[in-house]
Amino acid sequence: MEEILNEQGFQQSGCTSDECVVEVGKIIGVKQMIGGSISKIGNIFSVSARIVDVETGEIIKIVTYDYEGKIGGLLREGMYQVALQIIGKETIKSLRGTGSVYITSIPSEANVVIDDQKLDRVTPISIEGLSAGEHKIILTKNHYYLEKSFSLFPLEAKRLHYELPIKRTNISISSVPDSAEVLIDQTRVGITPITVTDLEIGKHLIQITKKGYSPKQEYINLLSDFNNQYTFQLKSVSSYIQELEQKITKFKRLQTLSISMTASFLLTGLSQSTKQKAIVYYYISYVSLAPTLFIHFKIADLSKEIKTIQIND
Repeated sequence: MEEILNEQGFQQSGCTSDECVVEVGKIIGVKQMIGGSISKIGNIFSVSARIVDVETGEIIKIVTYDYEGKIGGLLREGMYQVALQIIGKETIKSLRGTGSVYITSIPSEANVVIDDQKLDRVTPISIEGLSAGEHKIILTKNHYYLEKSFSLFPLEAKRLHYELPIKRTNISISSVPDSAEVLIDQTRVGITPITVTDLEIGKHLIQITKKGYSPKQEYINLLSDFNNQYTFQLKSVSSYIQELEQKITKFKRLQTLSISMTASFLLTGLSQSTKQKAIVYYYISYVSLAPTLFIHFKIADLSKEIKTIQIND
């Protein structure tokens, strides 16, 4: 082909357009031509290859392949993968021989599963004598999960590094009554009933608000592979205030009882004939002040909550 092109005074370098590929194909007398290009951004090579019909100029097939690493690995592995794809074989099915892989991850100490076989070691891990070909790898640690595939060539020593993302899940939220505003981690996501997708598993703050009803909030621990469905019962402002007032009444009764006990211990201490006995009752009366103070502050908090609800409503 080079001799024919040289005779025609044709230069192959820079021939990347479909028109140029067609022209070369006509010169050398073939039905189809393969053209392509390689670009690089950072440490990632991007290969684009296409089959062009010389007679019509139509692109019959186009494939792309991204490779992260050095140019030697691209020539040895990447171009082989491009060739497989362009002839219709998407993956490496079987190659003779073995290679090795060294696997690291962030976070480290992740569990490793290769081709559905769980290994008894965690990352970083070196695996020798792994058969050449295409392999599936799964890395897991707590809430982190990653599933990838990699190819290994005979005698190849491959280094693999993975950053594990946190697993994602969905949550369905409803409320009684419905049409309440939903916030997740203080970000508005919509109105009930609603299904929110692509949330990181783990703890999230769920807040439900609706005019005329007391707001509701709760920390929920979302799990993967679990039916995360939650229904929130909202109380009207009037019934909720009534409930708070009932609590205040109960605490006031306890407060009266606690004060009476404290006073009783104090008076008993004053009436003791010996100083030693008096000190004992004084100490008991002092200790009994703790629940009295707790009840006092609890009543103050409930009263403040009622005022806040009334203002916001």
